[in-house]
Amino acid sequence: MFHFYKTHKFKLLKIKMTIVALIAITILQSGVAMASSPAVATCNVSAFGAIIDRFPGVMPEGYREALLDKFASGSDAAQELVLAHLCPRSVAQGSIEENTNIRFSAATGIYICWTRCMNRSEGAGFAFFHEVGHLIDFRLGEIAGNGRFAPVSVEDVEFARLLRKDFNAFLTTFATDLFRYRPDVPVYATTILDSSSWERWRREYSTLYVRLSSTLRSNSRLYNPVSDIASYLSRVRLACGELRVVRGNLWREWNIPGGLNSVELETFAHMLEAQFNADRRAVLAETFPLSLAHFEMKLNLDVDPEITQPTAAAMVERVMNSVLRLSAIHI
Repeated sequence: MFHFYKTHKFKLLKIKMTIVALIAITILQSGVAMASSPAVATCNVSAFGAIIDRFPGVMPEGYREALLDKFASGSDAAQELVLAHLCPRSVAQGSIEENTNIRFSAATGIYICWTRCMNRSEGAGFAFFHEVGHLIDFRLGEIAGNGRFAPVSVEDVEFARLLRKDFNAFLTTFATDLFRYRPDVPVYATTILDSSSWERWRREYSTLYVRLSSTLRSNSRLYNPVSDIASYLSRVRLACGELRVVRGNLWREWNIPGGLNSVELETFAHMLEAQFNADRRAVLAETFPLSLAHFEMKLNLDVDPEITQPTAAAMVERVMNSVLRLSAIHI
């Protein structure tokens, strides 16, 4: 009798544990469905709106809607990355005064002029999301244990290597096309970037940078990131007024804040902003494909919805295994 009671009791326990497992599976599966549904995207936009509504200063009419539209254009992964690090205190000062500088301070946050950001040729929200890129860069560096003032971008040696590899390929391709009728002119980036080679090829390489600058200036809305990154890596200011290459000291650095590692800082911010502008991301994918792929991989921004399914299945499997282990212990 006692044996029957004990066996019956354990059978009931197994049934209960199976029910718990089924409930857990249902919850997890519904979570997966929810994560890929439009409702999640709407929820993300609402959460972003709640954050920007608490920023200091008064935004110009229409700018809040412009920021919401830009945020909504990003992937779910990009949206969630921003929401994970952006908060009302992220903006230290928001102003409509035209003379307000637009910058990021690791100590205090983003300083921004809403009016100037709204009227940028690159589109409303470009400057704001660029500064958010700096914010995330520094936050991730702090989380990684690099310290409060050590952004993750400058610690990523592979990112720096791929960035220069991309630029060398881009510059070589541009020079090869430009000098296709001049087989005597060296077209490899390693030579073009070598200051000693300019003693012989000054005219040709000056023409190269003038032509490159003209190309980038033809559509500054799209090519701003390429112009910025190329200017840092070449030490020649492109598409920003007069070229330093045509007068004065050819290799004089043009006020690179923070030293040469600034190129990684700026690239990180540009690539983050491009996650919310498909056209600019496409341009970066053409000119800096390896470094963009590395950036997106490191931040899990290139995750396809289909790839998330095995992860959810694995979670369900872990729940089932835990239930079975508990059943085995009680039995």
